[in-house]
Amino acid sequence: MVGQTKFESLVESATNIGVGYIVSLMVQILVFPLFDLQVTLTENVVICLIFTAASLIRMYFLRRFFNWSKLNGNIRSDRVEHERVAVVGAGVSRAGFFGKDSHHNYPDKN
Repeated sequence: MVGQTKFESLVESATNIGVGYIVSLMVQILVFPLFDLQVTLTENVVICLIFTAASLIRMYFLRRFFNWSKLNGNIRSDRVEHERVAVVGAGVSRAGFFGKDSHHNYPDKN
C-alpha cells in the first residue's frame, strides 16, 4: 500500500478545513451572542481564519506524521483494530490496542 503524497495530504486537509471554516463561522455567529460577545462580521471572519489556519497546520503535520509512521513500520495497517473498551464496574479499563482482552476471545491476525 502506498501512502498519500504531501500534495494529496494538503488537498485533503484543505478541503476538510474549508468545510470546517464555514461550519465554525456559522456556529460563532450563533453562539457568540449567547455569551454576550459582540463582534462584527469582519471580526468573526478574522477570528475564524486564525483558528482555521492553526487547524490546517495541525492537521497537515499530524497526517504526515502518521503517514511516515505507517510507511516506516511503526503502524501496521493489517493489524490496526478499533480500540476495545471493557466497562468494569463503575470505571472503564482499556483493553490492549492489538491484544486480546479478558472478556472476549478475538482471533489473532498473523
